[in-house]
Amino acid sequence: MTPNVNEWVQTSSPVLERLRRSRYDFHEFCIDVDYLITQGRFSLKLRPLAFGLVLFSLLTLGSIISGGVASAYSSQSFTSTSQNTPYTVANTSMWQRIVRMPTISADNGHTHWELTGYTAQQALQMLNDFKPTLLDRYVSGAVDQNALVPVCSGCAQMTVRQFLQKVENISSTHIIARMSLNEYDAGTMFTTSATLLKIQINPPIRILSLDDYGGFAMNHSLTQIAAMITKLRSQGWSLIEMGGCGANTILNGWTNFAGVCDRYPSWAVNPGSISKWKTLPSVKEIMSTMDFPKNIPWLMNGTYKSNQIAAIFANEAANQSKMGYIMCYFVIQGGWDSNKIKVTTGPYAGLTIFQEMMKLINKYDP
Repeated sequence: MTPNVNEWVQTSSPVLERLRRSRYDFHEFCIDVDYLITQGRFSLKLRPLAFGLVLFSLLTLGSIISGGVASAYSSQSFTSTSQNTPYTVANTSMWQRIVRMPTISADNGHTHWELTGYTAQQALQMLNDFKPTLLDRYVSGAVDQNALVPVCSGCAQMTVRQFLQKVENISSTHIIARMSLNEYDAGTMFTTSATLLKIQINPPIRILSLDDYGGFAMNHSLTQIAAMITKLRSQGWSLIEMGGCGANTILNGWTNFAGVCDRYPSWAVNPGSISKWKTLPSVKEIMSTMDFPKNIPWLMNGTYKSNQIAAIFANEAANQSKMGYIMCYFVIQGGWDSNKIKVTTGPYAGLTIFQEMMKLINKYDP
């Protein structure tokens, strides 16, 4: 029997347990520090302090503890029980044109349309312009597939199920569902999971993104997390993403694809984060995103001019092959609307950010 190192840590030393749980947050910070150093963003006076922080992270006992826990669980296998699924990580055509435009969500028994000011027909037109192969976190929560979506004046009524089928028909698009990890403690996770899996569209929704793992890992043991992933896979999820931009302890087999962030203020994907994900054999694809609400608001508060925002997206798209990630084009979410920002100067002058991103996705992700 594999020794339960996690329980040993918890019972033998609360101090070491806190170190184990916080190590990856701090390690991630030190990767960022190291990246800033290599990019020359620290003054000479601050570099010794930065190097000291990185050195401290390498000597933290948490790394030893995490290593022990990882070895205890690395032999576990996590496989889906679903049959005849169209989703495999090896399906490279699927990992090509990724768009973030969350559209339908649910909470407290109510289903919501997230694209305020847009009808279903307008939403479908935007997707037809992009022709995405993957829609990141397009639906979220226990959505009612029979609820109605807003339609144009004079148009026939349309249910969530009918709308989602039209979405998938546009360009053989696959939908990634989002589920909050807060539902685990609320006791609703597996009910919500079952509701998402029962949405009657073809192909069915079988790709799940869990949000937000960083805080969740601070309050749950690896044993709990492993059991949670196992149950979700047994329900029928073929691919699961967890960790996101601020990943803590993620063990092999838990996640099939990973997210990295193009973060303020550097607006560059951290190569250290990519290297970390590549150490997990189960991670076959790495997706970059601006992330909301941590980073995108900086593009909305007047800090950057329109040409600077255009340059940020252009750089992220151009660096995909060099860095080893696939860009997720951030179209609309939470007040951010790429249709409403028009570039005034530079190579994309006269275009909206939406139109610029269409050019970028056709150039770099054809």
